[in-house]
This record gives sequence, structure tokens and C-alpha cells, in this order.
Amino acid sequence: MSALAVAALLVAACGSGHSTTALPKLPVQAAGSAPTAARARDSGGSLPGSVGTVEYHLGATLPSLPATAPAYKVAAGSANDRHRIATVLGLADSDRHLFLRPGAGSWSFDANCEAPPGVDVSGPVASDEAVVGYACASATISQPAAGTGCGDGSAPACTPEKPPVPVRPADLPTREAAVDRARLLFHALGTDVPGTGFHVDDGITQWFVSADPVVDGLPTIGRTLSATIGPKSSILAAQGPLGTPTKIGDYPLVDAATIGFKRLLEAEANQPRPMMQAVPCRADVPNCGEPLTPQIVTIIGVHLALQQLGDKLVPVFEFEAGPNETVPPVPAVIDDLLQTTTPTVIPNPQPEPGTPQQPGSAPAGAPTEP
Repeated sequence: MSALAVAALLVAACGSGHSTTALPKLPVQAAGSAPTAARARDSGGSLPGSVGTVEYHLGATLPSLPATAPAYKVAAGSANDRHRIATVLGLADSDRHLFLRPGAGSWSFDANCEAPPGVDVSGPVASDEAVVGYACASATISQPAAGTGCGDGSAPACTPEKPPVPVRPADLPTREAAVDRARLLFHALGTDVPGTGFHVDDGITQWFVSADPVVDGLPTIGRTLSATIGPKSSILAAQGPLGTPTKIGDYPLVDAATIGFKRLLEAEANQPRPMMQAVPCRADVPNCGEPLTPQIVTIIGVHLALQQLGDKLVPVFEFEAGPNETVPPVPAVIDDLLQTTTPTVIPNPQPEPGTPQQPGSAPAGAPTEP
């Protein structure tokens, strides 16, 4: 870390007159990015033993970022949330297409998802229940197509070889009109989105519009608002977060180009993978097997964001791999203010003491062929 970065960190931690010991530790999510009890403090630099399916390279000098960033606690939603959201959507409070999760959760509406009669939708959905997924089906893809004869008389009709091609409805709004409809909806829900803050996908029969709210000038991750706009600018589906962020305090950050980038490498190297998925081998590691070529991703920039983890908005680094292209976020806060995790070690099964190994048999724990 440069002397300038160290000085900025000291000013942030000490010069402000506020002790960081009063700040609660923040949660982390990405595999390998949390400090562990068995790992020394981050010191920057490379990770010579870490290999993943993606290999990150620094392709540019990263911009300077602030020495501190705010963290927030997201207060639980209120009892009035259902009425407020239903009113904005033009629904009755008892509408069975609107679902809410409790606490700092989320809400969702889908015209094709209806709760069965036995489910009480007057309050929040229990935390262990699905928000959607009851009677969900798109009218566009669920409409039965005309069958074709099988030819051998085994069945009256057979499924066509190709599904029907969706046709754009004549009364579907333009892209610009769909964005305007979503902008009005998000505003009514309490979130104003700048003109460049919308993500739009063309679904042919509908438009998918989403936006990530900004808190204290920082983009958020995990608090996305979305709306599906159909014919006549109707709202076919929508969802968003619950709860109001309240600032906890300003947290000192690590240097993005050194420790932050190292955390990105660690997160990729320790990413959980299916047991049968091949992992690239380093050519200089003996008995590693046939070296595989990982995907090369060049990092050209970085910015700060706030990621929702549980009921917290946590400062993270989002490294940029191209225009509007980012890689998974990593924690930006210093180790001392991140929750520590203890790595789990799963030992290989060993034979019982005194049990002789049969000639030609495979060692304990080795895969066998049928």
C-alpha cells in the first residue's frame, strides 16, 4: 500500500476523532473474500498458489477511491407496506398476486402468479416460503399450440417440432414509453431513477425494465426494482425491496488496487464448484494433471457500491472488465471490521487401523470404476 493510502487510512480512522471500535462488524458473502481465523492480515500482492476457472489481470491503473464509505442497516418493513404497494399498483390489499417477505425483505407482483385459497396473503409471507411460484405461468408460452398427427396412430396429436414464434403485440408500447411507465411506477414507490439508470431487455411480447437505486451517491447491489411492461403499458409483473436504510457510520476501506484486487483473486480461487468440474492446473505444479486454460478477464476500472447482505448495506468494490461489465463484488472494508469466518476442513476417509488393504484395491477415498 502506498504511503499516501496509509496516510489517508490513518486520517480516516484517527483524525476524524471517531473510533472505529464503536462500529459493528459487517457481514461478507463471497467465498474466499472474508478474513479467516487461520489467515494472516491482508498484505496485498499476488497469490502464487491460487488458481480458479477465471484468471484476473490488471490492465490499467485503477482510480483513487475514498478512504471511507458509509454502511447502512435496513430497517424492517412496516405493516403499511402491503397497502402502500397495492395502491401504487392499482390493486386491492387482498389481491392474491402480491406477495411480501417479512423484515428487510422484498415484495413481488405477478399477474400470472396467484396464491392458492389456503394461503393467507393479508400479511408477509413466512421467511421459509417462496414469494412466487404458486400458479405461475406465462400466457405467452403456456398457450397450447395446435398439435400435429403422429402418423402411426399412437396418439391423436404430437407436439410440434418447433415452439410457436412469439409475435409482438400491436399495442405493445415502444421502448421509450415502457421506460417512462417504469419510471412513473418507481417514483410512486419512492425511488427516483436518472435517465441513464435503467436496464431494458426486449421480450418481444413485453419489456423488462429494471434499475438499481442509489444510496448516498453509491449504486446498490441486491435492491433492484423491476417491472414487466406489457400491451397498453400494463404492469404484468414487478418487484422491489422493503425496508429503509439507516446509516450506521463511515467505515475505513482497504486499497482497491492491492488488497481489494487480492480479495478478488482469493474469491475466485476459493469459489465452490461441482466435484466433477475441472479446475485449471498451474503448469509449474508437479503431478497436477493436464494444464487447462482459464478464462482471462482484464480489469480496467473499479468503483464503490453498497451490497445488501441480510439487513446491512455493506461497502464493496465492483471491479470493471468493460463498459457496463463488472465481476462479482468483494468487501472493501478493513479486516478488523469484517465478520471472521472459520474455514471448514473435510478430511479424506482413511481405512480403519489394522485393516489390511487388499491387493489391487484402490486406496481409501479414491474413486472406483464400475
